[in-house]
Amino acid sequence: MEVNDRIKMLIEHEGMNVSSFAKKIGFNQSNFSKILRGERNVPANLIELLLDHTKVNRTWLLTGDGDMLNGSDVSLVEPTDVIIEEEVHVTPNGTRFLQTDRGNFLMEVPVVPIAALGSPEDEWAERQQQEPIETLKFDVDGVHKGNYWVFKVEGHSMDNGTYDGFRQGDTVLVRELPRDEWAPKLHINTWPYWVVVFDNNVRLKQIISQDTEADTITLHSLNPSPEYTDFTLPLSRITHLFNVIRNDPRPNIYKK
Repeated sequence: MEVNDRIKMLIEHEGMNVSSFAKKIGFNQSNFSKILRGERNVPANLIELLLDHTKVNRTWLLTGDGDMLNGSDVSLVEPTDVIIEEEVHVTPNGTRFLQTDRGNFLMEVPVVPIAALGSPEDEWAERQQQEPIETLKFDVDGVHKGNYWVFKVEGHSMDNGTYDGFRQGDTVLVRELPRDEWAPKLHINTWPYWVVVFDNNVRLKQIISQDTEADTITLHSLNPSPEYTDFTLPLSRITHLFNVIRNDPRPNIYKK
């Protein structure tokens, strides 16, 4: 079962038709119908709209695992929302999973002291040894595997003035993808946005294609300004890949 099939199940659960559901979440009805028929890939902004306007479980929506309506598996939590009872798990990079009085979990994620840049500055080698001094907490449905980090956005290459864009000052929650999972291909349809570390550079970009024969990826900026051109990198030049799980804040002025 594909993501579009699970969206159909969600519409049926809501007791709505395609037209009324598209109107509810603020998505173009014609494009929505084509996505449901499998004529177009499911875009990232539709996933975010579904999470914003329904109680669908992100993990179920993307993978089919878990319950349909457990809520988003990762959502930002204000410090006053919960009371922490105990620490239940710590990942190798220091991400902590904490039990709450509501029976759910918090994931406390280190903020990397390196910006995800849209400029040509070199940052990684100079600052990678610094210890994170800040953390952010996210409400999760359980203990998740992998190393999670938070990057802060600098630059304007990924700001296109839309709901999909990343503005300077935003924070992005990312999961580090181990090198042995880079092949045979990255799941760029499900996770289009990445923090890519190559040479001595840290870039927040969209990966728009992967050439498995040449072992390269092509990086794209959302900002249409001509100075932000696409470029291709061999995977051998890349030292770290982080797929973007979510972007905060999502300002209301960008929501349809």
